[in-house]
Amino acid sequence: MVKCGACGKFLSTAEAVKCGQCPVLYHRACVGVSDRSKIYERWQCPECKKTVPKGNNSSTPVKGMVAESEILNPTISGTSNDSEKTATSSPESFHRELIPEIRLFREELCRVREELKDFRRDMVEIRESLVMSNKRMDEMESRISILEQKTQSNSNRKLGAVV
Repeated sequence: MVKCGACGKFLSTAEAVKCGQCPVLYHRACVGVSDRSKIYERWQCPECKKTVPKGNNSSTPVKGMVAESEILNPTISGTSNDSEKTATSSPESFHRELIPEIRLFREELCRVREELKDFRRDMVEIRESLVMSNKRMDEMESRISILEQKTQSNSNRKLGAVV
């Protein structure tokens, strides 16, 4: 099971919406996509959408002011780099969340393997017990056959003695 990139809850891959740029999956409701909507391969999640530039707006006065403020105040540019780092570290945080899940999965897999080994041991014991029971049954059948033959021959002798 995979966790939703928005809410962090588990979701099935059949009901999930996958981003065309990153490997993150989302619940349809978490990203505002209706159940009836078709998702195209180029669909982008909110995280990827916000990193895409909207267009070339270098000629706008606001863009020019940002460039001037970066020159005058270098701490502002440092904070913008921090936001870029958090945007690019999203796969890293995904991996950090995934590692404990993988560990839990491996632990459960080990428990299942141990249960399977116990089951196999039990099956071997049952098989051995069945073989022993079959041997005893065969021995009893042969003893019964011998006793029936003896009884038959004894009854034939008695009949012969009576006649």
